[in-house]
Amino acid sequence: MLVSFCCLCLFILLAIGSTENRNRTSASSVKNVQKEPEKPSMPTTTPLPVVYNSAWDASVRQVKSYLSKNLKDPDSVQYIEWSKVIELTDGGFAVRCKYRAKNSFGGYVVEEYVYYLDRDGNVVSFDNGSALQGKVVDTSSDDGPKVKTETWKDDQGNLHVRTVK
Repeated sequence: MLVSFCCLCLFILLAIGSTENRNRTSASSVKNVQKEPEKPSMPTTTPLPVVYNSAWDASVRQVKSYLSKNLKDPDSVQYIEWSKVIELTDGGFAVRCKYRAKNSFGGYVVEEYVYYLDRDGNVVSFDNGSALQGKVVDTSSDDGPKVKTETWKDDQGNLHVRTVK
């Protein structure tokens, strides 16, 4: 028992001494080594706007988050349709969302609203699209051509967007 304890202590001392010698050697060798040239950085991509449609399902995460906090039964929501995000002339955004969810009585209802978001991506209001109806809004991006669109509702209440020349 005593012999095995002594062997263990000797082994630990040798291991510690060996590590210290290695550290001294590597530190002295680092001084003599020249720095490698820096690798070229990765190409940068243009950042996405604050509010944008998901490439996967065209949803807008800020609106989904808002609905999950404000619906009676957020687990029941089924998204039916999303419009393209429109950038408004005041710097805010608008997007139409049509979804199905349970109401207070447990029945499913289909709702369709236009959600208005500020320039930071916070939902500030929503309505049936009447605030956009007949207005011309700027849908151009910084790197693209200037495009104006006009919005209107048809007889069934569907909101439409068309390019204005």
